[in-house]
Amino acid sequence: MSKELNKYLKEKLKGIDLAEIADIFLFGSAVKGKEFPKDIDICVIFRKKILEKTLKEIEDKLKDFNVHISFLNVDNFFRKPHSLIKTLLVEGISILSGKPFAQNFGFFAYVLYSYDLSKLKPSEKVKFVYLLKGRKAEGMVKKMNGEWITDSCFIIPIQNDSEMLIILKKWAIPFKRKEALIH
Repeated sequence: MSKELNKYLKEKLKGIDLAEIADIFLFGSAVKGKEFPKDIDICVIFRKKILEKTLKEIEDKLKDFNVHISFLNVDNFFRKPHSLIKTLLVEGISILSGKPFAQNFGFFAYVLYSYDLSKLKPSEKVKFVYLLKGRKAEGMVKKMNGEWITDSCFIIPIQNDSEMLIILKKWAIPFKRKEALIH
């Protein structure tokens, strides 16, 4: 969903004066693959000072959406790190370029999952493993462009996180997840 949404937002924001804007990022549930996010999170990064007029113009252009707009300036990245910076590194997709923020530094955002099947019946374990690894067809991890680390540990791109969470919760599988940037 995020590619189509990103393209649509870029079109909606045409005409905004970008002279003082370093970038505008889409992040949150829309990036993580949630099919119908409750809101759309964007962050405007200003080059120097934050311009209220420009923020108001962006809000007006996106008034049809339930948009939550955050804003930072470039100084926040290096002198006064903000908690939003980690989120942008892992999830942020530039509305202007369409590229993940982490790719600017040679990183790709993944989610590392490990799970425990010890409480499942043997037949349920087999079904679940077939779902993830596949049997006669491709398994969900591969379909999500993921990769196996060990028998019960894999990584998937962050864009597929919501879909994997649904699967694990539906099966009531105990799991741990960690977001990771991989170079």
